[in-house]
Amino acid sequence: MISPENYLRYSPFFAKAYSMSDLEWEKLQDKIDNLSHSLYDVLISPKSSEFLRTLGTNNNLSEIQIVDLAATVRDLIMTEIYLGDIIARIQIKLGISFDQASRMANAVTSDLLGPVLAEIKKLHAEKFSTTKSSGEPQQIPSLHEQNIGNVIDLRIKK
Repeated sequence: MISPENYLRYSPFFAKAYSMSDLEWEKLQDKIDNLSHSLYDVLISPKSSEFLRTLGTNNNLSEIQIVDLAATVRDLIMTEIYLGDIIARIQIKLGISFDQASRMANAVTSDLLGPVLAEIKKLHAEKFSTTKSSGEPQQIPSLHEQNIGNVIDLRIKK
């Protein structure tokens, strides 16, 4: 059983809340209000805090690193970061090796987020998709079609 102090410290919901401005906290609350019940449960569950504390302790992470991991989990659930970038995000945020970040990301996605992973993938597909709503791929303008730096290429005849 996790202590109330550690719950608040390692909870994805509360992670780094002390460093947020009032406006940032309100924006976070608005996004959380729109989450499904199952995703909300992962954010606030004492089991999530305990899982992250145990995972961090077993990987010799400092308290600050575990809090960063909890904030990363929150950002993943809130679609602030892309699921496909989770290993790199953990590696950079925690300052750990790629192999360690990979093992930790696997534990987070399979054990902690496993029951809601399909829902997270759906949200990420909606937010990070590179296709239009019609299902057609977006056309990326060629360099000649782009007006880079507001410079007109006089060699292009239209």
